[in-house]
Amino acid sequence: MKSKEQKNIFDWTICTLEDNWETEKWKWSVKTSVRSQRGRTTYYYCKSKSVNECKAQLRVDFDVYNAVVCVAKKYQHNELCVEADLSSCQRVNSRYLKELIISIHNSGVRRPRDIFSIVKTSKKDINLSKRIIYNVLYSYKKKQNIYNQNFTSEDFATLCKKYNKPNEDNPKVFKYTLAPLRAFITSKKLLYYFSIVKNLHIDATYKINIYSFPVIILGFSDLNKRFICCGVVIAENENTDTYLWIFECIKEFLETHKLKFTVNNIIADNSEQISAAVRLFDPNIKRTNCWAHVYRLINRTINGCNDIIKNEFKKEILSLQCFSSQKLFNQGIKLLLLKYSQFTSTKQFIEEFNKKYVGKNSNWYEAFDIWSPSTNNSLERFNLRIKESYINWEKMNFNDFFDISLQIISDCGEETPRIDKILYTSKEALLLDFEFLEYSLSETEILYLIRKKNENNISLEIFIQKYTECFFTINDFLEYFSSVCFLTVRYPIINFMDIVCSCSYFAKNRKCSHIYNFLKNKNLLNLVDIALINVKAGRGRPKKIKKNAGLKKEAF
Repeated sequence: MKSKEQKNIFDWTICTLEDNWETEKWKWSVKTSVRSQRGRTTYYYCKSKSVNECKAQLRVDFDVYNAVVCVAKKYQHNELCVEADLSSCQRVNSRYLKELIISIHNSGVRRPRDIFSIVKTSKKDINLSKRIIYNVLYSYKKKQNIYNQNFTSEDFATLCKKYNKPNEDNPKVFKYTLAPLRAFITSKKLLYYFSIVKNLHIDATYKINIYSFPVIILGFSDLNKRFICCGVVIAENENTDTYLWIFECIKEFLETHKLKFTVNNIIADNSEQISAAVRLFDPNIKRTNCWAHVYRLINRTINGCNDIIKNEFKKEILSLQCFSSQKLFNQGIKLLLLKYSQFTSTKQFIEEFNKKYVGKNSNWYEAFDIWSPSTNNSLERFNLRIKESYINWEKMNFNDFFDISLQIISDCGEETPRIDKILYTSKEALLLDFEFLEYSLSETEILYLIRKKNENNISLEIFIQKYTECFFTINDFLEYFSSVCFLTVRYPIINFMDIVCSCSYFAKNRKCSHIYNFLKNKNLLNLVDIALINVKAGRGRPKKIKKNAGLKKEAF
């Protein structure tokens, strides 16, 4: 069926734009196009239509060789459109736009995202994208000879030798190779930490140097959940050999000083290169998959589903991630996949999720290693800190970036992480650190207690046997086990932090009385003078309760 514009051909006025069509077409947006044996006819509308409600339209006839044959116009631009600065509708890589982007860049705003927001705020009608800003800045820096691509392996070796000072405790190039190009920048003090800590974070970041080399950051999380950077690696590529080389460098340094590599859990994203390197280095080391990356993948891939189903799946997967029991997680994930594989809209998503994050990659839940962080967010935040504070979103050459890497290691060496276990002697000292997550993992004992008023505490095996017939759906599963308290205990018990209770995952952010009962049964109340619990919330309007009033209770 022909459109109204095609029927009312007498409303169109022939105009002479054939000669300067290439400069005029940037003021118009394509509405529709009709092909025929003689060529095609394209209809345009004014780009200022959304802003000034301009009704101007244009019809352009092209021949089979894409040459302009005839141009006809319908309606004239309104007064607002004529008075407006139509230069904003000109070609986006015009001289004016280039100068505007470069001037903002030279004023100190380096991040393309920030430049984009500034330009769009001042020029709302301008046709601009972040890719255009990247291209303009790249061309500008190339003309300024900022991107000098003539960098050889000899130059890399010269830089490494310059900063490789033997018998030096200050930050330096600890080790390097030329085939492939790799340099490990660290200090002795930071490497010593890997003989004490139990977790290691590692990740690669890009857009830091002008040669597109990945920069690998590694470190650990202390007891205050703060990330401590222990090394910066500049590598030619991000593969299994590179990560294996990093682990072997750390282990070789510790062995020369008669120390043991104590890390038993490596936290990173779902990179197969890192997983393969961990298996080759030491198969006994755990490999935690970052839960934040898993959840972001769920948000990206499940958007095409129904909103009700999508929100329900997110809620259930969050509950499963908090489980402190491997048996319960394995049974819960099977019920979850069984439920959503029956829906047509989620069938493809469930297949992809099962392939990527279930089975050998299902290492993103709390019970996989309850004493270590389950996310890599602290390292991701440190990568952002490097780009904002150290390089100001500017890609560096190797000469400058080696100096910056040494400065990063020097600043991290001045920090004092908290990694030592403390035997608390007073209630006040213990309260300061009550909510942190312990960092190490040794021989553990896990007790499963049921948090119900009228039921005695029973083991998990009896509980599963008793309620097996009730497990028809994932909803029933979560309803039963949201009332279970998983009390995980690490031996030897040195302080209160060797006991983790899962009640705060499903209830409010407080510890339950199970910790107190466990210490009482084990005759370990000498670790603390008073039981650390909070007053349970009652019905009705809450009364004013003094801080730590619950500490006065000694039995439940």
